[in-house]
Amino acid sequence: FYALCAQSARIEQEGGVTARWDRHDAMRRAVEDWIGNEGGALGFGYLPGTGRRSWTVSCLTVPDGRQGRAIVQRLKRSGWTIGSGYGPLKDSTIRIGHMGDHTVGEVRELLALIAEAGR
Repeated sequence: FYALCAQSARIEQEGGVTARWDRHDAMRRAVEDWIGNEGGALGFGYLPGTGRRSWTVSCLTVPDGRQGRAIVQRLKRSGWTIGSGYGPLKDSTIRIGHMGDHTVGEVRELLALIAEAGR
């Protein structure tokens, strides 16, 4: 109970729930921008189409010849935690969470590492 109250108080101090949602959506937009530029040029793409993307997690297809699980493991060795896809998407996708206490800057840093891991 205390942890929930502390988290709620912190969210309020940071501008409230709407500000938190806006930050999550800004992280999604940062991933979309990356896909539209460097990430797309490297062969990464969004699995869901425009208008069907979540502001809480991005699911990306990985470049041909690469495996999602291998990218996840490489990032894990660098101290980052992302997920690979589920079931038949395990090798062809990765998932980047936008929730929690992450920032747009951290997502951009992660995307640079994903670019390296996907080469």
